[in-house]
Order: sequence, then C-alpha cells, then structure tokens
Amino acid sequence: MKIRRPEDFLVKICGLTCEEDVDAAVAAGANAVGFNFHPFSPRYVDPTRAGALIDHLRAQTGRSVAVFGVVVLSTKTPWQPEPLQALLAELDGLQVHGAGRPADLPDFAGRMLVAVGAEQADTFPGHEILVDDSWGRGVPVRWEEVRELRRPFILAGGLTPENVRSAVRRLRPAGVDVCSGVEAYPGRKDPQKMQRFVEEVRLALRTDYGTAEERVNANHANHDNPMIPMGQGDGDEFSRRNRSA
Repeated sequence: MKIRRPEDFLVKICGLTCEEDVDAAVAAGANAVGFNFHPFSPRYVDPTRAGALIDHLRAQTGRSVAVFGVVVLSTKTPWQPEPLQALLAELDGLQVHGAGRPADLPDFAGRMLVAVGAEQADTFPGHEILVDDSWGRGVPVRWEEVRELRRPFILAGGLTPENVRSAVRRLRPAGVDVCSGVEAYPGRKDPQKMQRFVEEVRLALRTDYGTAEERVNANHANHDNPMIPMGQGDGDEFSRRNRSA
C-alpha cells in the first residue's frame, strides 16, 4: 500500500457511540471511524444502533469517511457473522482483535485490519496490521519494537493529542487509530481532543512523507540514528514513559 499524499494517511477515531461524536469526528477531519461490536466494551454499540449511526454519517459524507467494525475473537467469542449480517455491506472494513493465525480471520470481502503486537507482525503477511497489543485499552506500544518493523502498519495504543505528532514522525506508520486518547470518559468523545489530535497528525505529515516502502526502509535505516532522537523534541514525556513500560 502506497501513501503518496497526506490525505491518504488513515486517521481513524474509534469507539463512537452517538451522533454528536460522529459529527465531531467528521468535523475534526478524521477519514475513518470505528464502531465497537464487542459486548463487554464500554463503547459497545449493537448492530441496530450502529446502522443508524452509519446512516447518519453517510447522509453527511457519502462514502468519503471509511467505516470500520471492531470485533474481538476468542475461544468464548468466535466469529459469528449472523448478528452483523445485515450491517456487513455497510462496513468498509473490519478491525479484528484476538486472531492468532490467518485461518482465524473472518470471511469478509472488505478491508481488514488485524490487531497484533509488534512481535506478531509477520504472522499475517497478507493482511494489513494494526499494531496494538493492549486489546484496545489504550496502553502504549513499545516504540523500540515498532521501529523494527519492515512492513507498513497502522499505529494504535496509547495515542493522544500530546504524543501523536512525535509518534508519526518517528515511527512512520501508514495511519493512526485513536479511541481512549480523545475521550471525555469511556464511551464519549471530547470534540476538542479530537480536533487537536487530527491537527497534530497534519503537522507531522507536512514534511515529504513518501511511500509506505520508503517509510519501512527509513524505519530500519534510522533505528540507530533516528530522525528525532528518543527523549528530544515532541512527546518527550511519552518517550520516557514508553522506555520504562
């Protein structure tokens, strides 16, 4: 996947539960949103409610904002498409947590983001990966491990308006995904945080961002001599916290 322009960079705001937050995410400039179908999440929306939110979104944006459904697989909750059957055609993609191997993934014709830890990145060579080993709990990934990746990835886990610019500049992901980092409280978003988050991403993308392949090569080449040294520049506090995590 080649990211030739900043507008091709994925900026996904996940865990939306109401029309007000959908409107605020669109106003902030997100080009993708996510609805959580895991029933034990405080951000859970049932398929009927999600369908109404998608209709609300489409009425404003057509298909210009991508819609993802977040599903969690486990031995207790294997993939069960029936509850989402009527909604699948409205989804542009699925974000899948809990898959241990490609055979575990749902049969879905749209875009699929497979949530993995950095150490699992090579387990899914034929799929887009979203690096988040906290299962959506907002725990920061280990930047040192992420910088070793030699393939495109979406970055998630612990991102906030305060650290996303540094994360994008240092790790060169193909996109970012945020949930708890822009919330007022679990299940409800803070419009100002969403606005600031997207603005910080845009600031990071003002430099020549290049292709995904160029970013992968840069990740590896700059491991020992990063463009912005750890502990300097934007996001110093996050960098220190990440090193000690």
